[in-house]
Amino acid sequence: MEHILIYYFSGTGNTAYVTNLLQSELVKHVKSVEIVNIEQISGPILPDSFNGIDAVGLCYPVYGFRAPAIVKRFAAFLPAQTDMPLFHIKTAGGISPVNEGASASVMHRLKRKGYQTFYDRTVVMGSNWLIAYDPRLVKQLAETAKEKTEQIALDIVNQVQRLPKVSFFALLLGSLTSAGEHGIGAKVYGISLHAKSTCNHCMICVKNCPQHNIQDKNGKITFGANCLWCMRCVYACKQQAIHSRLMQFSVLKNGYDLNKTLADKAIKPDFFDEHTQKSHAQFYAYCIDQNA
Repeated sequence: MEHILIYYFSGTGNTAYVTNLLQSELVKHVKSVEIVNIEQISGPILPDSFNGIDAVGLCYPVYGFRAPAIVKRFAAFLPAQTDMPLFHIKTAGGISPVNEGASASVMHRLKRKGYQTFYDRTVVMGSNWLIAYDPRLVKQLAETAKEKTEQIALDIVNQVQRLPKVSFFALLLGSLTSAGEHGIGAKVYGISLHAKSTCNHCMICVKNCPQHNIQDKNGKITFGANCLWCMRCVYACKQQAIHSRLMQFSVLKNGYDLNKTLADKAIKPDFFDEHTQKSHAQFYAYCIDQNA
């Protein structure tokens, strides 16, 4: 294995962070690793684009126990291949067996195109939705991601088989949750958004929405139903002007900015002590277990 191509989607930065870490580790073992943001892809990819590629990777966050709709749509753009090795690296803000089934639908779609998934793994990062984590835990999970990607890179280069077993119950629960969050939930969230009077029309939200769901109409910022609920527009707004009329509970009060947390030297990745090891046992076990 010498040339690897990775496509990724990142809502608010977690997956981009992990993808860059993975690229840095992979280039220690192979000749080239190209990463491409799938937001740049608007149509079918030509089969010739994969000439010389030894493996393809997909990196994306878990939304409602499923791959984001934008990733599923992108899967349709990938060209048919013959037994192309494929790996999935997912990021999630929590630890749950149901997260392991998030790649199932994308995996099955691409299998019909000739892609053979040999590796599927979830990297846990800070939560940007509903529950705010202690900044020390966010940084500690980010530091742990560095260790995880070292092992992931070696596994990918050596084509280690890692396909988690997902129970029928987990798949069913994921489907039901996904129908709510990806279906009606995301649509309602999208149309519930509005720009408050503090909006200065910087247009960052319009330019950066992965779904092109935000528009400037006659000097007024409007939001549609084609929403991923990725939270990017809310947290990227420097004026904190974007508000949900119905689902503001899902927005973290102090926002989510991974880069800012990582750059803050006052925040130490020392979340775990005798107390937190017990109160956050799952996170602690994940951080100390290289194979988790």
